Amino acid sequence: MTERKHDKSKMTFGIHKGKNLGEIPDSYWVWFVEQPWSQQHPDLVAYARCCDALAEDQKLDERH
Repeated sequence: MTERKHDKSKMTFGIHKGKNLGEIPDSYWVWFVEQPWSQQHPDLVAYARCCDALAEDQKLDERH
């Protein structure tokens, strides 16, 4: 079982490698979960779903 990610966990790959997850823009997380390969990183998908931008994005989807 993987450890639950939090804002101070480090990103391990990509353009934001080495940054704390909490420092990565919400727009990145929205993009990230839309990528087919993101499912290879279920811990990051779970973290991304907690981001405010995703919550706001889902609210917009529900309105339309």
